[in-house]
Amino acid sequence: MAINLNNIGYIYDVQGDNLKALNYYEKSLAANREIGSKKGLAISFNDIGRIKKELRASDETLQYFVKALDINERAGYKQFAVDNHINIGDVHFEKENFERALQL
Repeated sequence: MAINLNNIGYIYDVQGDNLKALNYYEKSLAANREIGSKKGLAISFNDIGRIKKELRASDETLQYFVKALDINERAGYKQFAVDNHINIGDVHFEKENFERALQL
């Protein structure tokens, strides 16, 4: 169910319907919490962060990307952690926090 909800969110995401995508990504997040899927949580946090970034909710965006990074680093999911570092760096860059963006 969690994967299916995320996939539906992705379809809306690709279609540019950010609010519907966010709704399904949040449903996926809840399902992943219920089943305790760390990988699913990290994916959901990252996807919600991307949508929040598009909606210009930068403070919330950063929180979601940091949660995803924490899970991915603890679980050893290096390829996903790299994406999280890039996303966090982009948020800092957009906030003109260039020093912090370069650290990531």
